[in-house]
Amino acid sequence: MAAAGHPGEDAGLFDAVYAVSMELCPQLGISIPVGKDSMSMKTTWKETNEQTGESVDKAVTAPLSLIVSAFSRVGDVRRTLTPQLRTDCGETELILIDIAQGKNRLGGSALAQVYKQVGDVAPDIDGRSGTDKLKAFFTVIQQLNEADAILAYHDRSDGGLFVTLCEMAFAGHTGITINLDQLCFDALSNDIDGAELRTGHMNGRSIEHLLAVLFNEELGAVIQIRSGKHSFVMNTLAEAGLRETSFVIGTLNTVDELRLMRNNQPVLAEKRTDLQRAWSETTYHMQ
Repeated sequence: MAAAGHPGEDAGLFDAVYAVSMELCPQLGISIPVGKDSMSMKTTWKETNEQTGESVDKAVTAPLSLIVSAFSRVGDVRRTLTPQLRTDCGETELILIDIAQGKNRLGGSALAQVYKQVGDVAPDIDGRSGTDKLKAFFTVIQQLNEADAILAYHDRSDGGLFVTLCEMAFAGHTGITINLDQLCFDALSNDIDGAELRTGHMNGRSIEHLLAVLFNEELGAVIQIRSGKHSFVMNTLAEAGLRETSFVIGTLNTVDELRLMRNNQPVLAEKRTDLQRAWSETTYHMQ
């Protein structure tokens, strides 16, 4: 989708089409059989100034966007993975697979938009190495699903890891406890006095890092597995070259709360029902 004719948009459209059709798709080994464009993503109108009575020209231009719907034949439609966390499978673990390898770029994120910003650097697939990891990720998820090793799955997308975890908890009607230490570790803050490990130590840099970890919208996903299959899952991820970017980040809890922990201290502890009510409020008002 693009605002054709708007300054810079035609060149941006060309670059986007070239990047997707000539670079990304060939590297992934897929094709685009059909497409539809929306080239009028700009609207103009006149608005009267209530104080002066003068007519003022107004315009809004939507950002250049690519919307992709993918389809493929599957062996068994009953093996579809959903974000619904399972509470009937005994001890389980939540694993984050971070395809972006800790880059945590916030450009264009929902967090940036909340603060009326766009950001500087947006998530990217980062060339051949990125597409190779994406292909490996897709393949290993199919392997784990075939082995009945995944109980729930949710991609990291709008809103980042925080929203991914919330939506999984909402779907499963369960609380979760998440340990962010591995994801937030910062070698520059881990000085000789062990400031990184001090209980309650949260400076400006560590807070920024925490927000980037929770709200970046880089490529990745969270899966729920049985604790008894931990070794099998981790070995399978290692064989796919994804072990270094896969982290056990938490498990379910029985208090029906979303708890985010850092250095053994809660950075967030909220009732799942309160968060779900807030999450549903936008839809409620739209209806």
